[in-house]
Amino acid sequence: MSWSRAVPKAKQPVDLALAAVLKRERETRGESQETLAYKAELASASLGAIELGRSSPAWPTVRAIIAAWGMTLGELAAEIERDKDL
Repeated sequence: MSWSRAVPKAKQPVDLALAAVLKRERETRGESQETLAYKAELASASLGAIELGRSSPAWPTVRAIIAAWGMTLGELAAEIERDKDL
């Protein structure tokens, strides 16, 4: 008889630079978490956890957020790189 153990999923490292840029961009646009979450079709609690650095978003989530702003991945990446230089 073979026994299989469930291997716990490794926790993804949180990208604090991404979290900070997403929060700053949302605030610069004058949007509440609830408004952005609605536009991106996310739960506002999920967006809050991402902005606080408690959760790492999957790529579809990042794409949904930036699509709600009309922003490209390249523009987001540039903001993150600019943030690291500060």
